[in-house]
Amino acid sequence: MRSAHLHGGTFHSRTCPFLTALAIGLGSFSLMACGDAAKGDPTAESGAIPAESHGRLVIVGGGLSSENADVYHAVLEGRDGNGPFCVMPTASGVPEESMNSAVERFTGYAADARYSGMSAEVTGLWITTENPEAASDSTMVERIEACSGFWFVGGVQSRVMQVFRPATGDSPGYRALMRRWREGAVVAGSSAGAAMMSSRSIGSGTPAAALEFGVVRDADGDGEEDGEGVWLLPGMDFVPWAIVGQHHLARGRWGRLVVAVLEEEDRLGLGIDENTALVYDDDGVAEVVGASGVLMFDVTGATPGDAPRTATGIRVEFLGAGDRVDVRTLAVTRSTAGKAQPTPPPVADASGGAAPDEDGITPPTIDEIAADPFARWALLHLLHAFAAGTVDEVALDGGARTLTLRRAPGFASWARAEEGVQGTPAGLSAGPLTLDITR
Repeated sequence: MRSAHLHGGTFHSRTCPFLTALAIGLGSFSLMACGDAAKGDPTAESGAIPAESHGRLVIVGGGLSSENADVYHAVLEGRDGNGPFCVMPTASGVPEESMNSAVERFTGYAADARYSGMSAEVTGLWITTENPEAASDSTMVERIEACSGFWFVGGVQSRVMQVFRPATGDSPGYRALMRRWREGAVVAGSSAGAAMMSSRSIGSGTPAAALEFGVVRDADGDGEEDGEGVWLLPGMDFVPWAIVGQHHLARGRWGRLVVAVLEEEDRLGLGIDENTALVYDDDGVAEVVGASGVLMFDVTGATPGDAPRTATGIRVEFLGAGDRVDVRTLAVTRSTAGKAQPTPPPVADASGGAAPDEDGITPPTIDEIAADPFARWALLHLLHAFAAGTVDEVALDGGARTLTLRRAPGFASWARAEEGVQGTPAGLSAGPLTLDITR
């Protein structure tokens, strides 16, 4: 269904001198020699874009509505060959239910007339933590190699790693999956199926604990984090050029993503909101599709602070539907068709709050957001305030750290006239902003 293109080389996240400076500033940073990343090693350098061609990635931030046709079609349009589209229930705690539900939804969309001449078959592959040996079974490997694309359901991303990339080594099923992706098959997933995409996967942790304690790992191999903070575990290596987070605005998880990016060698964090996808083909450009947006944290120009988990000059972009980012250069292209500068919430008070809208949603005041910046949807409402010109700078209480967000030179914002998520404008797009993290 799609054609593949070759990248023109290899891209590294940072230069060694910058890594050294960051190591000194962050204290707990573990510096490695410059070079290629070790696959699946959560302490290895990240940032390289694969030189070989590969299939599409559709990374969904969770909470995907069955009516979000744009995202479902972005997945199905990326299929390669005439084999079945295969659902992987591995992450789910109720795998049979999750698998059957996804098969039903994709079967409905695959019947669309636009796919005339293509196989409409959607099937589940029973590979779970209940039968991890399936990832090494020769018959199952053959089935994986016949798939035109893959959908990983939500749940717990460590289950995916436990089955496909156990401590004993990559399974034959994982190697078959990677071969199909490099041949052109689409790989997509929601929630845990999104978080598992990057070389380092965020397993758990609150933003406040991340800012106070930093990165923790599973040091004793029991499948759980050892300590407080943001738990990083190995990922599936589809996205070596960023750390990916999910449910980002809906659940206020952006603080832990910033910490993960700062304390690792990664240059980029991508926080994908619910009912929204980042679609990445092998041309190096990722596009936002869906109801909300994607938060982008770029630390390539940041200056490390004197204390761990502090830095100034972190670039923040909020990308709405239709916006694109070149993951090689981090240049952002905003979609402006049918959009204008957003207007403030109606009847705004002195703190940027508003009266309830027609759906009864009352946006929080700026003071409320500053006091609890990781509350559900708080940052989305703050981004709306920045976009509408209600606020230019605000200091947010992150517990052990203060996070100061301000408009950066070249700031621009766009939105459609209709209402979108949580009473904010549809298609909201804003940036760049600058984030400073201090004690």
